[in-house]
Amino acid sequence: MYDEVEMPLDYTNFTWRYADKGYYWDNKIKVDDLFYEGNYSSPFLIPKPETTSYIATIPFKGSPELFTLFAELPVGDDDESLKAIVNFTNQYGLITAGLLMDTSHINDGISNYLNTFRIWNWIQEKNSSMLSKVITRTNDNINYSFGEPEDLDIFNSTGIKYDYNSNCLTDLKGYIAPRSQQLFDIPNHKVFTDLVKDDYLFIAQLIVQQTINKKLDDFPVKHRLLLDKNKNLKQFFVPSDLLSCMWFQFLQVVTGERQLRQCAYCHKWENVTDKYASWKYHSRCGNNARVKKHRAQSK
Repeated sequence: MYDEVEMPLDYTNFTWRYADKGYYWDNKIKVDDLFYEGNYSSPFLIPKPETTSYIATIPFKGSPELFTLFAELPVGDDDESLKAIVNFTNQYGLITAGLLMDTSHINDGISNYLNTFRIWNWIQEKNSSMLSKVITRTNDNINYSFGEPEDLDIFNSTGIKYDYNSNCLTDLKGYIAPRSQQLFDIPNHKVFTDLVKDDYLFIAQLIVQQTINKKLDDFPVKHRLLLDKNKNLKQFFVPSDLLSCMWFQFLQVVTGERQLRQCAYCHKWENVTDKYASWKYHSRCGNNARVKKHRAQSK
């Protein structure tokens, strides 16, 4: 157990910039393998040539629910998906700095947020039925699979086994799980395993914990001593880029430092940390809901 240390919600210091003329997908850039390792392929998302400056934004204050918007972006390389990614980038900037952003890397980032956030929501709903499709117990391991609910349904309905040759979960017909990973080895955790058993809610929390920690290793948040607005030395957490910022926002929600709730009308997520407990609608959505209800009752 660790000692709990209370921190104010304004202990973050992070400014990000976006191109004033926006971004576009470029098909002509050639990747130099000397500078970029891994598989990169066009098109790449870059600032428009007419860009003259970069506009500063403070995501933690202006968009504390930013990671939910990122998780809602469509995954794919079709025109609709590419346009949605450009619209997001035009408003908030590139998700990382100093790296080429192609569709595969951006889609991978979106999928990670979407799947982890989806599991977190199932935890809040105590939806053991869906979590049981994500989590698989074998004789040696606890494994989990990220994927769309319909893919998980197919995967679970046909029988499951662990394929040690391909190092991934497959069903009996060879259908590979959308993205399978091993949580930990059971034999070395006998007491813990007996405690966990089929507690899907608990195991799901471990998945969320493991994923967020791994992402914050990849996209770190630095602990810094800085001067605040009153010129006093205070400790701050400084994300390294927008991806780091969004994973840290997610961490704040998971730990209860920030509260999110979906609008009952538009179903968009809203930061309700400082709102009254009975918050249900955005102001505009509340008016629309009342008008819709009145019209339905008048018929």
